[in-house]
Amino acid sequence: MDHEILVGAKNNQLDSRDFLQRQEEKWWLPTPKVPVNGLSEDSRKKLHHQRDATSQILKAAMAINTQVLSDMEVPDTYLNSILKVTINCISLFWVTIL
Repeated sequence: MDHEILVGAKNNQLDSRDFLQRQEEKWWLPTPKVPVNGLSEDSRKKLHHQRDATSQILKAAMAINTQVLSDMEVPDTYLNSILKVTINCISLFWVTIL
């Protein structure tokens, strides 16, 4: 995952190039801003705690999703459609080679 932090942006404003690039790529993510002299020790500890808590939540959610998906039955119609698509792809592949 890409992480982007702007350190010491002038007047808390993004450069127009950075702003446009940010809108094109991952526009939904906020742009963190860090003071020029860095974060205070309390802010640093708070961010580490939030990161650890978020990581635990993500791991729990992934474990729940894995369990739910493993308990689900896959319908026969879905499996049959995968088989048909695979056969069609293979036959098209051989037609294009020959």
